[in-house]
Amino acid sequence: MRETAAFCPHCLKDPARWPLAWYEWWAVLCPVHACYLVSYCPHCLGRFDPSESRSNAAGLCPKFAGGRYEGEPGPGGRRKKRGRCNQPLWEVPAEPVTDPQLRDIHGKLLAAHARGANDGRRRPSQWFDDFMAVYQLVSEYSTVRVFDSPDPVLQSRFGDKLSSTVVDDDTISWSKDRTGFLRPMRLTTLGGYGLDDPVSTAARIRTAGQILHSENPVATAGDLLDLRGYSGLFGGGRPNDWEASVELKPLAASPHLDDLLQLWLDKEAFARLRERRAGAHQQPDSPQGPSSPPAAS
Repeated sequence: MRETAAFCPHCLKDPARWPLAWYEWWAVLCPVHACYLVSYCPHCLGRFDPSESRSNAAGLCPKFAGGRYEGEPGPGGRRKKRGRCNQPLWEVPAEPVTDPQLRDIHGKLLAAHARGANDGRRRPSQWFDDFMAVYQLVSEYSTVRVFDSPDPVLQSRFGDKLSSTVVDDDTISWSKDRTGFLRPMRLTTLGGYGLDDPVSTAARIRTAGQILHSENPVATAGDLLDLRGYSGLFGGGRPNDWEASVELKPLAASPHLDDLLQLWLDKEAFARLRERRAGAHQQPDSPQGPSSPPAAS
């Protein structure tokens, strides 16, 4: 789970609801209101953190407007605290989701999450493992060069730039990440840091799902992605890179994705993957065997 959660403004209207799935990294849209989630307050540009809401009125932005303190330190080194933003979060604009493929993929993620939550000892589903493998390879080791979503909100993240937002001395600017999608950065007088953007994440989720669900994942990946500089990973005398990747999602992928995985991995790395995957399936507590077919949900 992530510490910073995104939220649906419509769901925070009275009577408010707060689904636990919002804490998951893949929670990018609200299936009830068909809108993208929001991760920061446009009034103060504060990154939303639900833990801070406990010390503020429910449904109001808990961030300190313009930073926690104002002015120079006074006698004793103390500084005056600023007032909180208190923007009603249910009034924050939320952009509509119009891509049916994204909604379908998100629905499968919700179903897999519910399955895992009902039985903590079981993996959510083989489909979830396969999706996570493709998502990791897309988001960490690929550059998207073709993005054909009909959703204008998603397409805005694949453009060259978005307009900056300025509030007092703070600015939200946009820059492309390694996958080719725009990501927001908050720039303050003290420095800058990246912000979670559910729409940018949704664009990567949509790309990974499009590859996974296609009739020919290898051909689709070749059409959508630029793998120059990423193919042949974890080889060439770098065995420690592979062994250090303790969160390497392809280890849990179905064998039917092997042809796809070989777009990224060299022969040595792929052989080690198969060995480690076989060893994982031989563990007595393994919830699924190597011959388990991929599940849709």
